[in-house]
Amino acid sequence: MEQARFLGIVALHSGYFVRRQFDAAIGVERGKRTSVFVEKLLARGHARRYTFEHNRQVFQLQYKPFYEAVGDEHSRNRREHQPQTIKARLMGLDFVQANPDSHFLATEQQKVASLERLVPRDVLPAKVYAAHNGGSAIRRYFVDRFPVFVKPSPNRSSPCFGFAYIDSGFDTTSAFVTYLRHYKAFSRQLANSI
Repeated sequence: MEQARFLGIVALHSGYFVRRQFDAAIGVERGKRTSVFVEKLLARGHARRYTFEHNRQVFQLQYKPFYEAVGDEHSRNRREHQPQTIKARLMGLDFVQANPDSHFLATEQQKVASLERLVPRDVLPAKVYAAHNGGSAIRRYFVDRFPVFVKPSPNRSSPCFGFAYIDSGFDTTSAFVTYLRHYKAFSRQLANSI
């Protein structure tokens, strides 16, 4: 059960994990259970292994039925990514694991459904993608995939929303400034509605 729960969290929040993250999820320190779990995923073709500098291993959950089971069958987490994106995704998973008392809005649909009750959809952070083959342009929300979460607030009637920015160490400060600019209208509107 704890293995399935962990895989669900990985599928929703990062697509990637390292052994220590599974260890933390099951409450062990480097054990045989982790090795058996990882080898089973690899042998069944459910995950792919990447080996980086100093033999650091990262595992990508690639088996589509896992993503279908969590309601995110078209997840971009199954695609291959650049090392800086992988690092940011792993850091995002660390953040999720470090905040078990928070309810995370993992998918674009969850984020939009929760937040458009408080602010108009047109101020949600979005990016418009050009259409291929003469179709209409597509508007996607929260494309940065940074963690968005809700914490119960005992002193307020409305919940407290949180938005995490993940800096993988490859970005410049201009990336953070761009993030703030992208979220500016949304955060102002959200602050006024709560």
